[in-house]
Amino acid sequence: MGDGAPARGGDLRHNCLGFGRALESDTIEMVRAAGGQVTGTVRYPVESADLSSFLLRAQGSGAQVVAIAGSGTVFINAVKAAHEFGLRRRQTVQ
Repeated sequence: MGDGAPARGGDLRHNCLGFGRALESDTIEMVRAAGGQVTGTVRYPVESADLSSFLLRAQGSGAQVVAIAGSGTVFINAVKAAHEFGLRRRQTVQ
């Protein structure tokens, strides 16, 4: 399958990565269209247990808004960790 198409029955990991990249691209486009500036992006591994290094990097970036895209338990844990690290005191977390 050299064309990048998922194997028969679908490759969930491939589909998740494609969705994440499309979401990132669409979000950047929308932010810029609204006059905003994207200062950086970070992709975390699917099913990461610890996102602290990514969140601390976002916290230190000086960005006014930190957007977290994800789903399920990983997303819930990322939002909880963002709160624990105090991102909401300095930045808007969306």
